[in-house]
Parts: sequence; structure tokens; C-alpha cells
Amino acid sequence: MKKNYDFFDTKDAKSSGLSVKPKLPVVKKFDHQSACAYMTQLFGAQITKMKKAAEKFTVRDEKSMRRAIEMINQAKKLANAVKKEKDQIKRPYLDFTQPLDKMARSVNAPLDEVMTILNIKIKPVALAIKRENEAKIREAEAARLKQLEIDRKKSVAIQPMPAPIPMSPASTGVFNTKEGSATVNTVKTWTVVDFAAVPRKYKRTVLAEDVIEDAVQNGIDIPGVKVSEDIDLKTRVKS
Repeated sequence: MKKNYDFFDTKDAKSSGLSVKPKLPVVKKFDHQSACAYMTQLFGAQITKMKKAAEKFTVRDEKSMRRAIEMINQAKKLANAVKKEKDQIKRPYLDFTQPLDKMARSVNAPLDEVMTILNIKIKPVALAIKRENEAKIREAEAARLKQLEIDRKKSVAIQPMPAPIPMSPASTGVFNTKEGSATVNTVKTWTVVDFAAVPRKYKRTVLAEDVIEDAVQNGIDIPGVKVSEDIDLKTRVKS
């Protein structure tokens, strides 16, 4: 099938050499190089000449302005032709890949449910473990500081205190397993409990959620907003 994508008028086509039809390479099945060569041969020269014509063109008055508008429409028409040609080349591959992608999504859906179910069950336990270990760390540090104060009052030389008892990796929110690991981070969430009490700077015509989010993450108390803690659980599979 002969391709004709010469959208300049007769005068432009003659002056730009766009009336010359290129010899097109054959697009081989599942060969991106031949497809790219085909597209380049079909459109490349015309696009280059269009660009050079646009660079040289000067808009001086209404007549030349109208001609510039026509050139823009010609460029749009060629751009649409490029997309149409590309879509025609891709169609057989889409007919192959789209059903495969759909099948893969249906296969993965139950696995996504598995991960969601287990994440919901893990979060409260992980949060409790993390808080418990953080409390132990705080208690150990408080005991260390208390002993330092006792030694200071007795005017004895302060000896280096032993480091706190090493905590389990869970104290840092990292849980390692044979299959990989999970990282548990405490994140702050918020809910408006009294819209009228929220200061003006946290409102627009509706709530300024981005401003509230920034304030909450920076530990700012906002009237009318209840802050709570949630778990952000990220898992990584070993390679």
C-alpha cells in the first residue's frame, strides 16, 4: 500500500522536496529495528523539512499569520499520521500481550489479597513489639542517666557506663525472615473531629490537607484535628 503523508501544499511540496516518495523497508514480525527503520524512512525526512520550513518562516501580517496557522495544522496532521501508523504496527502485538496481561492480573489478584490480609494482621502486633522495645530502650537510658547523677553527687570519678542491653532487631522496626525482610515504621495519621475549631491557615474553601499533613508530621498540634499512629509496612524479597 502506497503511503502519502505530504501535507504541505503544492508550492511547499515542490520547494521542500516532499513530493518524493521514499522506498519503505519491510517491517519484520517482532523486530523493533525494522519497525523503527520503517517509521523513520516514512516520516523522518518530511518532519525535518517541516521543522526547517518553520524555522525560516516569518510572520509579518495577517496573510503570513494564516499561513503559519496552516503549517501548524499540517504538522498536527502529520503527528496524527505518525500515531496512526505506529498503532497499526503495534496492533498484532497488543492482541497478543493484552490478553496475557489480563490473565496475569487475574492470577495475581488472589496473591494481592493474601498480602493485604496478612498486612492487616501483622500491623497491630508489629506496632506493639516496636513500642515495647522502644520503651525498654528509654528505660535503659533513663537508668544510665540516673546512675550518672548518683555518681556525680557522690563526687566519684564517673566511669564509662556499660552500653544498654542490645535490643532485638525489632526495636529498629526490622524483621528478618528466610524469605526476606519487613520494615515497620510508625507514621502519623489525622482525622478532623471539629472542622470549626481548625485554624483558618489550615483551611481553603475546603481543608488544606497538604498543610495539615506537613504540620502533623512536624509534631504541631492543630485544634480540631485528632492525630493517631499507624504502621507503614514495607516488605522486600531476597534476590
